[in-house]
Amino acid sequence: MTLAKYQNESLGPRYLWLHDCLLTDIREGKYPVGSHFPTEEKIAIKYQVSRHTVREATRLLVENGLIRRRRSSGTVVTAKEPSVEKPYVAALGSMKELMDYTHNTRLVVFDTENITLKKAQAESLGVEPQSSWLMLHAYRHQLQRKEPISYSQVYLRPAYADIAKKLKGNHVSIFNLHADLFGIPVDTVIQRIEAATIPAAAALELGVSAKAPTLKMTRIYLDEAKNVMSASHNFYSPDRFELETRWHRTHPDEP
Repeated sequence: MTLAKYQNESLGPRYLWLHDCLLTDIREGKYPVGSHFPTEEKIAIKYQVSRHTVREATRLLVENGLIRRRRSSGTVVTAKEPSVEKPYVAALGSMKELMDYTHNTRLVVFDTENITLKKAQAESLGVEPQSSWLMLHAYRHQLQRKEPISYSQVYLRPAYADIAKKLKGNHVSIFNLHADLFGIPVDTVIQRIEAATIPAAAALELGVSAKAPTLKMTRIYLDEAKNVMSASHNFYSPDRFELETRWHRTHPDEP
């Protein structure tokens, strides 16, 4: 795909396009393992992009173990495929497993905004159109790990907006904060999983291509009266997260 077509299709920053081009070149043997990788200047001229774009694209190649910069001999190709770290494996088939997941990870909120939900947004969350919500933009990290495993859009009803103030440092989960702050525990969680593409801004932070397939998980928290208190859309980095669910056969003599 050309850069012009990539930009017209709104698939994200141009450095991700360049990264994909360079990765394809490496995979196809244009730059074999052990060979010298082109300089920033040569790449910028060949693909007609800025040196800044080249630096960002090659930074991802370095982080993924594909190239290595050496002061004495320049940049060398070190692998044909990105290095694969063991992804975070979550089991989210029960309320207990969801609680384990929220205890082992943390949300880091980087932006907030007050929004009015349009019809399609409201339908996806099972709430009334034109209702007002506080929307949080956040990344979820494993404990003791710097790289985010997901980008989250969290929706809080204004009555529960104080939850946002508690999502700092070693905080407890939104699930628990409903009960701790307001005395209204979560009674039901609706979880929906679907394929999606990751928002361009999130792709930038996660270091993935905006055109890569992504696991989108929507979670909706309801009180005992089945009113939606909060909800979230979660977009998971495909190489850092796996969902695992296990079922066990019920024996005939069990109730």
